[in-house]
Formats: sequence, structure tokens, C-alpha cells
Amino acid sequence: RQMCIRDRYKDAIEAYKTCLRTLEKVRATNSTIPKAEFESRSAVINNNIAICYKQSESHRDVINYTSKVINSPHVVNELKVKAYTFRAQANEAIGQFPLAKNDWTKVKELQPDNKIAQKAINKINSNMEGGSAIQEINDQLETFKQKGNDLFKSKNYDSAIAEFSSGIDMYRLSMSGEDVKAEVDKSEFATICQLYTNRSLCYFTLGNYEKAAEDADAVIEGIDPNNAKARFRKGMALEKLGLRDKAITELKLAVKIEPENELFNKELAALTKKKR
Repeated sequence: RQMCIRDRYKDAIEAYKTCLRTLEKVRATNSTIPKAEFESRSAVINNNIAICYKQSESHRDVINYTSKVINSPHVVNELKVKAYTFRAQANEAIGQFPLAKNDWTKVKELQPDNKIAQKAINKINSNMEGGSAIQEINDQLETFKQKGNDLFKSKNYDSAIAEFSSGIDMYRLSMSGEDVKAEVDKSEFATICQLYTNRSLCYFTLGNYEKAAEDADAVIEGIDPNNAKARFRKGMALEKLGLRDKAITELKLAVKIEPENELFNKELAALTKKKR
């Protein structure tokens, strides 16, 4: 904290990250520490890291660390308001206005009398009127996908997940208005599916097979039941979760949709052989 006060933001960030690693080690070796207490302390540290990145105008890092605070189930409202505010400001700084509006709306839900949030929402609304908002959403979905793909290729999986998640959050926000939803669905149908299946692959690579299956299922159940890649991703995740019969069913559906896909056929044959 003293380093941050003295404008030594880089040193402060490293110090806070060291604190996080220490906290995680203590938690791993001492199961008596309540999960709620561990997550609450981690959220405070992540928020402090976000503050340091905010001061150095590292907007995407602010988004990454405030998202960790927001997604933690054991965070007091006051800290969540700060996290949503910092993330909204960071999203505005990089031109992600629909996401910024969503965060400012969350601030208003937590603090209905927050005048700063209302003023920011009004400003964003005035800038997003008309068809330009739809085109902006479409363009940004593609940008999130490409950035996530590049990060995945460089094996920066957590950052790739953050990019894909930002695109998915934007899509969900667009669904609050039916006219916008129809336009986004029509023009960016494939991109939305790819955001989910690519994030599913990231989770799979990190060994988080439940989340990998959930993302694939989000495509199958909510967007496109005939998406071969989603069926394949779900099948591979289910196999890792020990659900081989269900995995084979999903892979068979993937092969049925894309019968010439060599990878799908290869994995289906391998799973079928293991079952015998």
C-alpha cells in the first residue's frame, strides 16, 4: 500500500501478487481457514492490484482484476461497487461502451442514488443511439475473439479466457434489447458460438472440465444445437469427467454434423475402443 501511495505502482503490484500467492499457499496447507474468509481477503488484494493498474492506465489489467473481485461470491457490496466502477471506467477508456454501461448499471443496482453512475449511463446512452451501436457490438465481438485466439496461441490461457468472457458478456448485454439481439444474432451468429467454444477449449486446457462442458452446452442449449465444435468440446470434457457414455453420444453427434472431420472421427474411435 505504501508503494502505491508513493507512485511505485509496479512494485506495489508485485508485492500484492506475492501476498496473493502466499495466501493461496496458506489456504492449500491449512484447510481450517474458512473459504469465505480466504475469498474475501483475496478480493481485497485483487482490488488493490486493480487500483495500481488504474493509476498506470493499464485498462485491460484493471478489467481482469476487478472481474476477479466481482466474480467472488464473498465480497461486501462496498467493495463490489468500487470494482464495478473501476471496470466501467476501464471499459470506457478502451471504447467498450456496452460493457461499461452494464457495469454502471450494476453500480446503480447496488447504490440507487449513485449520481456518478447515472451520469455515466446517460452519456453512454447518448453515444450509442441508432444502428451504430449494433455495428459497434458486432465489431467488438470479433475483436474479442481475435485477441483471445492470439493469447491462446501464446499459451496465455487466463488472459484468453478474459477476452472471450468480455465478448460473451457483451453478447448477453445485447440480449436485453430484442431489436439489438436480432441484429447481433443474425450478423455475428458464428462469432458468438466461437467465443463460447474457444473459452471452452481454454478451460479444457487448464483442466477445468466442468466449465469446459458448461460453455459447450451454452452453445448447444442456447444458440445452435447443430454446432459440431460445441458437441465435440462437450464430449471431450465429459470424457475427462468420467462420463464416457455421454461423451461418446456427443462425439457421435459431432461426427454426424461433420462426417469428414478427421479429428472428430479419430477421438470417437478412441473412446469407443476404450469402452470395449
